[in-house]
Amino acid sequence: MKAVQRVLGYASAAMTLDVYADLLENDFEAVGVALDLAADLTADTLRTPGGI
Repeated sequence: MKAVQRVLGYASAAMTLDVYADLLENDFEAVGVALDLAADLTADTLRTPGGI
């Protein structure tokens, strides 16, 4: 969860869990895919000249 917290920019893991807890109960696979995509997009942005 700490990795997700850092990727999404939340101040704490508890805040991340508060925001996404309902999603985690329903569909672990879809949440994992969405988080992987968000991490990939963030990494691509950081590697691209002129990114963040």
